Amino acid sequence: MLTHFSTNIPTVNSEFSLIIEGADIVDLNPLYGYLPSNLNDLNVQNCIALTSLNGLQEINSIAGELSIVGNSSLIDLSGLDNLTSIDFRLSITNNLSLSSISDLSNLVSVGENLDVNDCPSLKSITGLEGLTVILGCVY
Repeated sequence: MLTHFSTNIPTVNSEFSLIIEGADIVDLNPLYGYLPSNLNDLNVQNCIALTSLNGLQEINSIAGELSIVGNSSLIDLSGLDNLTSIDFRLSITNNLSLSSISDLSNLVSVGENLDVNDCPSLKSITGLEGLTVILGCVY
């Protein structure tokens, strides 16, 4: 299992998209201190052992898409507490253990579609009350 990232992580600037994928990823905390406050896209996908998104706290806006897909052990979205805007799409799908999205409580705008589906443990959308702008569809 991957429990930490290389200590030689380059600092990522806002011109890049970040894709986090892999069954052996269990902890994102080593990313803390290397991420910008703004990214083009952020995709966290198929990290079946990942239980939280802690380590991503530095991100407060995404110019493109935030996609959280296929992370079967993900319980909540802790780590996204400082996220305030997504300029394109928010997609949270097929996260079987996800029971809370309350860590999105600072999110105020999604520029296009909001898609939350196939998360059978999620019983409410508490955390999205602060959204004042959704310019696309809600699924």
